[in-house]
Formats: sequence, C-alpha cells, structure tokens
Amino acid sequence: MKRYLLDTNTVIALLNDKDSPPSQHLRQFTPARVCISSIVAHELFYGAFKSQRSERNLALVNALQFAGSI
Repeated sequence: MKRYLLDTNTVIALLNDKDSPPSQHLRQFTPARVCISSIVAHELFYGAFKSQRSERNLALVNALQFAGSI
C-alpha cells in the first residue's frame, strides 16, 4: 500500500485551505495512508504555540488525524 509522508509546509497549506488541490487530492485516501514525521509534528506544535492565534492553531493541529502514523 502506497503511503504519503507530508512535510510541514504541505500540512500548513492543508490546514489553511481545505479546498486547495493538495487537499482535494488527499481526500481520496484513508487517514491510514497519510502520515507525518515526528519532526513535522514538533514543527506544527511549536508554530502553533508561538503564533498570535495559538488557541485556534493548537485546536487545528490537535484535530489532525493521522491514525497514529507519526
């Protein structure tokens, strides 16, 4: 089974624009086929904590479902 490892910029783009071409493309796959590295997870949480809208951004990062694929 082919899996997709997303980088930080891709995940941020997906969070910011749910109608973007990458978002539309990834919707055809189950969450088990999409994963992020532990480094990406750290960068997402770090960025969310440091942002002006930290509560909103932390909620977005926490809502990500990668089926334990980190």
